[in-house]
Amino acid sequence: MVSDCYKEMRIFESLDSGISQPRKHLSSKSTNQDCYSEDVNSRLVLRQKYRKLIRITDENRLDYIKAGNHGLAKTVKIADMLFQKVKRPQEAALDSQLLVQTVDLASMKAKRLKLGDMLFDMDIYIGNLFLFMGCSKDCHTSSSSELNWMRIGKLALLCSKRPPTISFMLGPLSVERKERRIVRQERFQKNKEDLVKPDEVKGEETLPQNNTTPKNVMNIDNLLKCHSPIGLFEFVINPESFCQTVENIFYLSFLIREGKANLIKGDNDMLILQSKDFSEELCEENKKQIVMYIDMEIWRDIIEALDITESIIPTR
Repeated sequence: MVSDCYKEMRIFESLDSGISQPRKHLSSKSTNQDCYSEDVNSRLVLRQKYRKLIRITDENRLDYIKAGNHGLAKTVKIADMLFQKVKRPQEAALDSQLLVQTVDLASMKAKRLKLGDMLFDMDIYIGNLFLFMGCSKDCHTSSSSELNWMRIGKLALLCSKRPPTISFMLGPLSVERKERRIVRQERFQKNKEDLVKPDEVKGEETLPQNNTTPKNVMNIDNLLKCHSPIGLFEFVINPESFCQTVENIFYLSFLIREGKANLIKGDNDMLILQSKDFSEELCEENKKQIVMYIDMEIWRDIIEALDITESIIPTR
């Protein structure tokens, strides 16, 4: 099969002998029709050669991937010669198909390649060894022949005459086997003297405590009725405690929400607090909501500006 393939390749090479030669220039007397027909014929022949080379490569793919076979190399050489004539996409497509086919076979051949896989012939080795030690081809069969062992000894001495070097040990000098210690935790025993008995809650202690918020709101309402109308800050500010001031504003908000007190603007846009009778309709019509912010710095400034020395609402 391989010999037939090479015959076809030789036929290819004979057919392609003129491919690398330059094309002859057309004379000025030739017509455009002659140029077109010649180009079509050359392209047709080129495609036929490409297809034939692809077919031959496919038929002999098993032989090409064997070691020592040079079919792929010859295929690539012929493809290079054919590619010099490629001018159109149709021929270039066939060249690409052939290239892909060749690369696949080359990859398969490389995977099967075994590097360093050379057979060792013991007979050849022994024969060469006798010749090196001064013995002829047939002298090793006779008992009277002498071998020059000194010669081979000197050759071996070149590789072994050196001081021993330091090398790593393959293991430690001695291995101490560590015994595994099993530590058992003792069971924790509770001391009865350290036990604390929880306090018993009686029924009287579970009764709800008196809520101080309604009581404080009522006291502030009574004080407002006595001092109404009065400035807002003069009524709620406690110069002795900032926390008490915040609580006074909180309790006052309940009176304003329930319609028992209202805020109006006085002179210089000062807020005036006054007590009034509760009216649900009036409260719903004029109901507004404000957010009041106060901190310790503002609290001190108000005390200094209004010269507040005593709180109208007693300190709780």
